[in-house]
Amino acid sequence: SCQTSVYELTTVQTALIQTLPVAFVPIGTKSPAGHFLMVQQPMTWREAQRYCRKHHTDLASVRNQAENKEICNVAGSSAVWIGLFKDTWEWSDQSNSSFRYWVDRELNESCAAWNRSTSGQWIDRECLKEFPFVCYGSKLRSLIVPPNSSR
Repeated sequence: SCQTSVYELTTVQTALIQTLPVAFVPIGTKSPAGHFLMVQQPMTWREAQRYCRKHHTDLASVRNQAENKEICNVAGSSAVWIGLFKDTWEWSDQSNSSFRYWVDRELNESCAAWNRSTSGQWIDRECLKEFPFVCYGSKLRSLIVPPNSSR
């Protein structure tokens, strides 16, 4: 089962954010192991993919149950985009992981979302819906980025 992890800002972080220009907003939370970054700003799957590729590496590829649980530690909403999409269900970053954790076997939509209400099992959703999303990569340096920088 998926336990919620609460991210709390320190007094210094809060003071820093309050002094930032209005154009900058905190939108991300890094996972404890540092592999994933949760971005709270809802976007379509393709917008999320572009954002992750520009600022990090790509949307999250989930290779095993441990990584699925790591996403659980940062995913605050009921559903967040991950990097799986349907051509023949492949990962956005072209990785060859065969790990799958679907709620249902009947898949009618083209993009995958990690889902808190099903204990982290994945759901298929229309790619034009807007959800928060999870990025991965070596460039997980900043939790504060300019808004609309991906579009």
